[in-house]
Amino acid sequence: MYSKIIPPTGGGTLWPSLTAIYDSLPKHIKNYLKSPNAVHDMGDFRNTYLKNEPIGYAEKLNKRFQKFDSSIHSIIKNHPITK
Repeated sequence: MYSKIIPPTGGGTLWPSLTAIYDSLPKHIKNYLKSPNAVHDMGDFRNTYLKNEPIGYAEKLNKRFQKFDSSIHSIIKNHPITK
């Protein structure tokens, strides 16, 4: 996603409509996106986040990582309420 028209001020992209973006995709791209899965884990985040943290923080973060592990799911999901 990128801006084609950029206002002189403002224009934050914090709340883009992912539904509108998906709806505007060509059908062959939508079909392709039905099959891939994404793996969400703390790998790189965990490594870079701990650089300047206090001693012992890495152990706490690693315990949480062991408890919650990674999450694997399709990259396109329907919202349970709004669909």
